Amino acid sequence: MASNLTVKVGGTMAAVVVLAVALATLLNLMRFQETYERLVAQRLEVVAGEIGRTLAIGVGLGVRVESQGNLADLLRQHADVNPDVAEFAIHDCQGRPISRHGSKVEGAEPWLGHLQQNRWHAFDAAGLVVGLTVRDTLGTCLAGVAIRRSAASYVGVMDEVAGRFIRIGAIAAVLAVFSVMAAAFYFDDRRRALLRLDADLARIAAGHTPPLPPKLALNAFGNRWERAMVRNYLEARPELLARAVEARSGTDEATGR
Repeated sequence: MASNLTVKVGGTMAAVVVLAVALATLLNLMRFQETYERLVAQRLEVVAGEIGRTLAIGVGLGVRVESQGNLADLLRQHADVNPDVAEFAIHDCQGRPISRHGSKVEGAEPWLGHLQQNRWHAFDAAGLVVGLTVRDTLGTCLAGVAIRRSAASYVGVMDEVAGRFIRIGAIAAVLAVFSVMAAAFYFDDRRRALLRLDADLARIAAGHTPPLPPKLALNAFGNRWERAMVRNYLEARPELLARAVEARSGTDEATGR
């Protein structure tokens, strides 16, 4: 019964530890996902800002965005520097595409819902899209820039990191379970005290005379009835020893006859 109780207590503690590790792993993974999304969006915003400044310079020289002939080369140049970007797009203030580079997603023009926003980012089935509205010094819209990072690239990184988090969490949970179970058995004074009492009684019943009563600390027993049982056993132990001696003597006499 003592061993079963130790297993139950240790199992409960181990379950709590596993749940705590799982929750910590999940929270850290969610925090990483949020941070990673923000960092990717900020980096793409920087690229969009560089394209927007080039468009604004051309407008400042008197050339409308739609008439600038270097748009394709501009997007190709940024695509070579950012190979993880799947698509670059420049559109007018009404949302009509002006120039695109990369793998075009059929029917995917997410900037149509963000024409009034200066900066935005959104997820869709094709990946993460970051957009920027280019304005002049008076705040008038000149054009818009949208950059898409493919879902495969984004999800691939998240899957790799999630796998690492899960592996680390699993290792931590296993180590914690072993540590908790070992501590539960090592620090279980109550179990060891009951085993010593049981062994002492077994030796008395077998006819062996233990020299001294087992050393016990009553504070190891949390229940009042257990402490009372131990005290009663220690008080009755001399009588048990005497009766065991009498029984052994009677057995020896019967055997001698």
